[in-house]
Amino acid sequence: MTAMTDLARIILDLERRIEQLDRRVNNTVREARVIEVDPAKGLVKVEAHGLKSGWAPWTERAGAIRTWTPPAVGERVLLVSPTGEPGQGIVLAGGYSDQFKAPSENKDEHVLEVGDLKVTHNKEKTIIALKDGGKFVATKKISKLKWKKDLWLVLDGENTRIVASHPVIVADDPDPH
Repeated sequence: MTAMTDLARIILDLERRIEQLDRRVNNTVREARVIEVDPAKGLVKVEAHGLKSGWAPWTERAGAIRTWTPPAVGERVLLVSPTGEPGQGIVLAGGYSDQFKAPSENKDEHVLEVGDLKVTHNKEKTIIALKDGGKFVATKKISKLKWKKDLWLVLDGENTRIVASHPVIVADDPDPH
């Protein structure tokens, strides 16, 4: 009977270990949403399908190029826990969602949006725009700065011209972007 008791104990222990390993594998990479942000410490708490994490760092560039892009509450992220223990994980940006949509659908653009500022760059031009209408446009041949309602300062490499939509002060806008 001792051999059967030992065998039963071994089987129960193996079942417990399998359950722990299964839980750890399931927690290795989880899609989650940010529920709290502590910017002073560079930490967030996330919720992944009912599982709330402890404080975990989010990833940033931290070498010769350093970035600071704290996640927002509600932002979609990935909680990566190599050991399967969410308390020892890190948080990676997780992509767009209904709450935080992509700032562009153009495959040739690089876009950065921060609050009311939007920077768009492609091989043709760079645009720095504010939601209130302020804008800077730079192309290979021309730079333009918009301020006030329709007043533009245009630098075309040869001349500096002031152009306004209504009326044209000096010359037509050579780059209507």
